[in-house]
Amino acid sequence: MPIKKLKIISLTFTFSFAIILILLHFLDKTVVYNTGVVSNFALAGFGWLFFISLVILSIGKVLLAKMVRAVGQKSRLSNWLYYTILFSATTNFLIGVFPTGTGSQVTIIAALHLIFAILSFVATGVFLSLFVFFNRHKNKPGIFFKGSVAVLYLICLLAFPFFPSSFIPVGERILIGLLTTGILLNMALVD
Repeated sequence: MPIKKLKIISLTFTFSFAIILILLHFLDKTVVYNTGVVSNFALAGFGWLFFISLVILSIGKVLLAKMVRAVGQKSRLSNWLYYTILFSATTNFLIGVFPTGTGSQVTIIAALHLIFAILSFVATGVFLSLFVFFNRHKNKPGIFFKGSVAVLYLICLLAFPFFPSSFIPVGERILIGLLTTGILLNMALVD
């Protein structure tokens, strides 16, 4: 498949993820943005739509990995980037397969969900950072902005455990917004 076609399809999938996630905030009033984490959408009436959004994001990332493989020379950096994006896509899918739990009781499924969510956030931070080096030879204006998004995302990710518990739902949404912006920027700059 040509790179341009891959880029358009991948951008469409990732942008659709963002639109569905925003739409869920209006459709499902049981998850309040400042008190409930995004994963709680899986437990509410529109859990199926939350799962679909994660599948869409995973497909978008797989297509991004395919673009990296098609564009990138067979370097170590290109391979690391390719496999990190695929790992991130896999963890996104598994977040949907293992929904979060309810209440204070921790189940195996809820623990798996949390582990995959953390792995997904970390893998996305790594591949956003690797992308800065992957495209370093291009003199496009978006490279600096993309690098800034990656750095800001990593700072927020490292600071996340130190957020007060009342800020975690909002902080999670900030991280998701930054990672979606970073992914979209990276996709747009691959050619």
